[in-house]
Amino acid sequence: MHGFVQRCLLVAAAMAASGSAHAIDTAFSPHLIEVEVSDTLGRSGSAVIPFAVGTYDPVQRSVAWTTNTPFNIVDTGSSATVATIRSLSVQARVYPPRAYLNATVDAGSATCTVLVRSSTVKSPPIEEGDAQGRAFASFALRDMNENGALLTGVGAPGAGAYRAFINGPFPLGSQFSQLVATVSASAGATGSGFQNDPPVGFRPIGAGVKSVNGAMLFTLSPGDRATCTTRFDVSGTANPPGDLNCDGLVNGFDIDPFVLALMDPAAYAVAFPGCDAQAADCNLDGVVNNFDTDSFLEILGVGLP
Repeated sequence: MHGFVQRCLLVAAAMAASGSAHAIDTAFSPHLIEVEVSDTLGRSGSAVIPFAVGTYDPVQRSVAWTTNTPFNIVDTGSSATVATIRSLSVQARVYPPRAYLNATVDAGSATCTVLVRSSTVKSPPIEEGDAQGRAFASFALRDMNENGALLTGVGAPGAGAYRAFINGPFPLGSQFSQLVATVSASAGATGSGFQNDPPVGFRPIGAGVKSVNGAMLFTLSPGDRATCTTRFDVSGTANPPGDLNCDGLVNGFDIDPFVLALMDPAAYAVAFPGCDAQAADCNLDGVVNNFDTDSFLEILGVGLP
């Protein structure tokens, strides 16, 4: 086992020397979340949460960020509050691709149009015949001023308050799904609406996938509160030999999960529940063990000194 550990250290050292072990992950767009709000009084403001503030996991190639500290979206001209963001969170993952958003928004003194858009996440190309998707959206509405509340998706009648997009950010890509057209609440009450597409499991997307993105776009009645949770997942092909983080690529990001799969398969299954540890069988002999290390190096294109 000492020889195996030594080889793993050599893998990491070789990749670090080539500059690949800690490369900047360009699969994510520079912004984790973009928020734009306008109202019927002609006021508007925006906020951008940059990628740099997120918590990045180089092994699973995912990024997450959450704040529960309220902040105001202020009009760029008058500095008046257009809306208040009470909480905001995002999670994005390269493979299997995922875009998750959660936001709680309080409208200001006028009806607001709210856009909350997630990072666009580039994925390894998934062929049309393999690409399947599922989308989920939940909108909870609370009347805060005893006069009823209304949330409505923006666009043609029946347009969803949540849009799941592939191959480009909303509205430039292709729409996979739109969910929850409207939610209402009577005076002093609450209301909610949620949808899954499809109701169970995944459905064919009908196109190849190169990126995923999600966006909430809705109007909200004055002074009222909306709590919104959305998720878009895409399923693709099984990971190839050496691709232990299931991102469709074999590179320096696979070193740590490769070591974990060989040393502690149970821990690997917990850390990467959607992945197959058999991808560590790089010499294709049907067994995952330390004899796969040299083949893993060959796949990486890094030779031992």
